[in-house]
Amino acid sequence: MSGAARGCIRFPVFLQRQFLHDGWNWGFQFQIPHDDPVRSAIGEWLPLAFGHLPNPGDMLGFDASYDPSDPWNAHAIAADRSVLVFTGQNQDGTATVLSSCYATTYGELLTLAPVAGPLDTQPDAARFLFNAGAPDDKGNHDFQIAPEGDFVIHAHGPSDGGTYDLICGLQGTEFVAFQPFVDGGYAGDRLRFTARSPAYAPRYPFTEVSPVGAPVDVNAPLLDATYTSSWGTVARAPGAPGAAAYVAQPKGAALYGRDALIHSLGEKTLFGPMTPSVTLPSSAFPVVPYAGSSAGDGVTALTAEQMADFERQVVSPTRRRRIADGGAGMASSKAHALKLADMGTATPYNTTTPSGLLVTVDAAGQWSKILLGQNLSPSLRQMSFCNPDAKLQQAFATSDLFLVTANAAHLGAFSADGSGTCGPSATFANRINVGDWSFEAAVGQNNRYGDYADVMIVKGRRGPLWDPQNPAGSLVASPDMWTQKDVFAAPSDLVPNPAPPPDETVAAPNPDELTALSYWLQRYFQDALDQAEPAYFAKFNAIAKDPAWTGILFLRMKINSIPDDLVGIVAGVQAPELFNAHHFGIEISQIANDPAAPDIELTTSSSMFGLIYYVDPAYIAPPPGIDPQPVPPTAGTDYQFRVLTLKALFENTAVQRFQSDAQLTLNRLFDMPVVSMGEGGNPYATLVLRGSYQDNGGRAVYSLGTTATSTFYFDNNLFTKIEVDSAQMSTRDGGANGQIASWFALSGFLDFAVVQANDSSGAFDILSFGSDAGEDQLRRGLAYSNLGVQMTFPVADPTAIAFAFSASEIRFDTQTSTPRPDSLFVNFALGLQGLVQGTAQTSPEAGGFLNVVTDATLTGVNGDRWYGLAYQLNMGTPGNLAGTIGLTSGLLTAWAPVSADAGRYRASLGIQLPGTGGGANLISLQNVLRLSIGQMWLTYDRDKRSFLLMLTEIALKFMGLLKIPPSGSTLFYLFGNPQSEGKASGLGWYAMYNNTPASRSKSARLLGKARGWTE
Repeated sequence: MSGAARGCIRFPVFLQRQFLHDGWNWGFQFQIPHDDPVRSAIGEWLPLAFGHLPNPGDMLGFDASYDPSDPWNAHAIAADRSVLVFTGQNQDGTATVLSSCYATTYGELLTLAPVAGPLDTQPDAARFLFNAGAPDDKGNHDFQIAPEGDFVIHAHGPSDGGTYDLICGLQGTEFVAFQPFVDGGYAGDRLRFTARSPAYAPRYPFTEVSPVGAPVDVNAPLLDATYTSSWGTVARAPGAPGAAAYVAQPKGAALYGRDALIHSLGEKTLFGPMTPSVTLPSSAFPVVPYAGSSAGDGVTALTAEQMADFERQVVSPTRRRRIADGGAGMASSKAHALKLADMGTATPYNTTTPSGLLVTVDAAGQWSKILLGQNLSPSLRQMSFCNPDAKLQQAFATSDLFLVTANAAHLGAFSADGSGTCGPSATFANRINVGDWSFEAAVGQNNRYGDYADVMIVKGRRGPLWDPQNPAGSLVASPDMWTQKDVFAAPSDLVPNPAPPPDETVAAPNPDELTALSYWLQRYFQDALDQAEPAYFAKFNAIAKDPAWTGILFLRMKINSIPDDLVGIVAGVQAPELFNAHHFGIEISQIANDPAAPDIELTTSSSMFGLIYYVDPAYIAPPPGIDPQPVPPTAGTDYQFRVLTLKALFENTAVQRFQSDAQLTLNRLFDMPVVSMGEGGNPYATLVLRGSYQDNGGRAVYSLGTTATSTFYFDNNLFTKIEVDSAQMSTRDGGANGQIASWFALSGFLDFAVVQANDSSGAFDILSFGSDAGEDQLRRGLAYSNLGVQMTFPVADPTAIAFAFSASEIRFDTQTSTPRPDSLFVNFALGLQGLVQGTAQTSPEAGGFLNVVTDATLTGVNGDRWYGLAYQLNMGTPGNLAGTIGLTSGLLTAWAPVSADAGRYRASLGIQLPGTGGGANLISLQNVLRLSIGQMWLTYDRDKRSFLLMLTEIALKFMGLLKIPPSGSTLFYLFGNPQSEGKASGLGWYAMYNNTPASRSKSARLLGKARGWTE
C-alpha cells in the first residue's frame, strides 16, 4: 500500500439523516469538568441540523475513510484519514441539503448545502470528523461527528444582492452579515468549519479568585483541546468582493441612528439599527447554533441556564478574541464590508445605544469618538475617547460587555480638553464635573500591587457586580468574565524610577496581577456594604447587586478640583491617598431626536452620580447625637488645620448631600500660649468646624464653621479668657497664581481681667471689658469679629503650609460689648477706635503716646511684642485760639503677651495729646502758642467712683521764648461723672493756677468745684 491514504479503509456509504442526528450526534460539543470520578465531564451537544427535516429517512451520500489506528484524527497532519466527505447527492439522486439549526437575527432558520468532494480535487469539501465525547456513568466515551469544510448558506426567498444576519450565539446584537445563495444569481456565501478545535473549559464554572486561594491562571485560554469540536467562519462566495461583516454590540445596548430604512419613514422621529462592522478574518472561531439544542438536567448535560451562562462567559469571549486576533478590518456598515456599497459613498455619522453612549463613526467604519457622558453646567464638558484604537473599539463592541480597566495603554493620551472636539490623535478626555467639583479618571497612574485607584468599569451585560450571597457569580470576582482582561484589566503599577525624577514611574500592564485586582474589587464592594453610614452608599450598593444595571463606573477616582469656597481644605487632608471619589458613575442619558438637526446629539447633561467619603484615619466617629471630638494635633504647633471628614453625595448630576467636620488648633492667640479650654472644650485648644451646603438660587454655597462656643484661657493676669463664638473658613486666593490662601475669621468676646490698684485698695479697671470681678461669664467683654488666622500653601504642594495669626482686620462692636460699670471706658465716655499692635522696635511712645502714671503697677510693654486698644478722649475745646480744633486726645491701653506676675501688669496706659507728635508733651495752638505739660497721672476716687486724669505743670509758651506765667504752676483735672451710675455720660474738667506750686493733697481738695460738663 502506498499514498496518503495508506492504511485507511475507504468506501462509499449512505447514512440516514435521522441517524446522523440521533445516533452520531452531528454538530458541536462543549465539555466542562464534573466532580464525578467516573463521569469526569459533562457538556452540551448543539446539533448542526435537524434530523427530521426535510425528511428523516433521507439517505445522505458520503465517501468514507477510516483509519483504525487514528479514528479521532488525533495524529494526522490533515483531518482526512477518518472522515465522511459529502458527495452532494442523496441515495434517491436529490441534492443533499441540511435544515440547519443556524438562524438569522429574526429567527429564520437557514439551509446549508454541503460543498461536494472528493477532497483530492476540492480541499474545502464539506465533511464530518469524529470526536470523542464525555464519558458516561460506566466510563465509556460517547462520540459525535463535527463538520469541517464549506457549506453554502441558503435562505428563504432571497433576492439577489440582499443580505441576511447570521446570529453567532444567543444574542441578536452579535451577528455576521452575509449574502445567501440565489438560484441563477449569487453563488452564496459559505459557512466554513474547522474541526479539532478546543471545546473543553477546564476552569468553568469560574470560581471566586483570591490571592490566598488555590492558584488560578486567569490568563490561560478559556477553552483547551482536552475535548474538541468544530469552529467556523463565514467566507464570501468564490470571486465575490469584500468580506463577511461581523457586528457585535452590547446586549441591550445596540447602536441606533438615522438608518436608511426606519428613520426615513414618516416624520423621521424613530431611530433604526446602525451596523458599524469589522471584516471577518479567515481564522475560525466558535459559531454555534442553538435552535435545535435541548437542555439537560445538570448531571448528564448542561441545563438551559448553564448553557446560556456558558455562551456568555466562555464561547462569546473566545469568539471575540479570535476575531480580534485575526486582524479584522473596519467598515462603516455591513454593506460596505460586503462591498455592496461604494466606499466613496460612506459618510461619518453618529449612533447611540439605549444607555446614551454616543458613538461617532467615520467614513472608514472607524469609531472616531465614544462619548461617555457630558455636563452642560456651567459650560460644556465631555468625557470621551477620541480616535479609539482597534482594541478599545473592539471592547465597546462586545456583546457581553464587562470592561474592567486598570491601565491606560489603549485609552489614548489623557486630555483636559472637554470641549468635545477631537484632534487627529487618540486621546481620552478624562475629566468631568458635577457643579464645581471636578473629577479626573487617571486610569492606571496610581496603582500599587493590591491597592488600586481610578479603576474604570463599563458594564453592558447582566449579572451583579458584587453579591455577597453569591461571590462566585459576581462579575468582579471572576476575571474570566471580563472583556479583554489581559489588555485592559492588567494593572500598571507604580515602580521605582531608575533615573529620577520622578521617584516613581508607571510600569507596563501586568496580566499576572489580575487575581490581586479581582480580590481588591471584591473587598472594595464589600467594604461599601459594611459602612456604618449606609445612606451614603445606598445607591452604590444597590447597583452592585442589580444584575440589570448597565453604565460606567469609576472607583477611587481622583478629585481634580473642588469648589472655591472649600479649596483650602486640601491642606487639612492628612491622608491624601484616601481623599478621592469613592465612586463616580454615568447612567442613562436621553438622546434627542431632532429631525431638523444635522445629526444625533446629546442635548442634555448626562445622569451622573458619585460619592466622596473621606474620613481621617485617626478620627473616631461619635455616637449619634454627640458632637464630634478633635484628634490630637501635631505636638509643638501653634496652629494646625485638619479635615476629619468630608462627605459629598452626588445624584442626578447635582450635589444631594454635603457634610464635613474639620478642626482648627489655636495654641496661641495674641501671642499668648493657650493653657486650657473652658467647659465643652478639649485638651488640644482646638475648634471643631462643621461644613454645610446651600443652594442659593442655583449657586452652590459651601461653608465651614463652628456651631458651638469655645473659650480659651491663658497664664496672663490681663485676660480672663478669649471667647470664640464663631469661626468661619473662607477662600481669599483660589490659587490662580500658584498660591492658595484661606482665612479663618474668629468672632466672640475678649474677656479682660480687672486690673487691681497697687495699694490693694481695689479695682482699677482700665481694660474695661469683661466678666465682673471674680466671675467667669460667657458673652461678656469686648465683642470682636474677623480676628484671623491665615493659611497659605502652594497649589503644587498642599503640605507646605504656613499659618499667620492676624489681628490687623479685627473689628469691634461696642453695642454688643459689655463694659464694666466702674471701668475707664464708661467713666471717661471713651470712643473705641480699634486695635493697634507693635513690636519691640515700635513702642507706644514711638507712636506718639505719652506714658501715664497710674495707681496700678503697670510695668510697660517696651521690649516685647504688644497689642493695644486705641480710644478717642474728648477733652472739650481750648477756645478761639484753636479755631475749630477740639481738644480730642488719643488714649491707649496696651498689653504684652506675657504678664503673669501677681500684682504687676505687663501693660501701659498712654495718652496722645492733640497737636502733638512723636510722644511730645506740647500742644500747638495756631503754630504760635504752645501749651506744655509736665506729668500725667490717672487715679481713681473710690468715694466718687470716678477716674481722675491730672495734667501738671501746664504752661503757655509764646514763639518758644516766653513762658506764661513765668512762675507758679497750672493743674488740669479731667474726671468722669460721679453720678453716672455706671453709664457713660460725659466728662468734667477743672483747671487751677497757683503762684506757688500746691501739693497734690491741696489740689485734690479743689476737685469738687467743677467748671461744668461737656458731652
